[in-house]
Amino acid sequence: MYALRDPELRFDELKRATGGRSKTVSDALDVLSENDLITRRTEEAAPIAVYYRLTEKGETLVSRLDDVSQWAVEWMDAVDDPDDFRRRLR
Repeated sequence: MYALRDPELRFDELKRATGGRSKTVSDALDVLSENDLITRRTEEAAPIAVYYRLTEKGETLVSRLDDVSQWAVEWMDAVDDPDDFRRRLR
């Protein structure tokens, strides 16, 4: 979901941004879409392109995840490198 903070991303852009495998990214997008956290837009002109973006509901969830991430960084004693920890959470 963090990768979808950009206005719109295509499938391959999401795959690169997350480092996920095609099936994993596809399954995650299906679940996010079913829960109205993202929208999917298809551009029919050749080549066909599919774009994904957060819905308003998804944007509010990402902001809550930011809050949880910040809390974890502040309260986890075992975190040696808070910046690295933040990167791994995203």
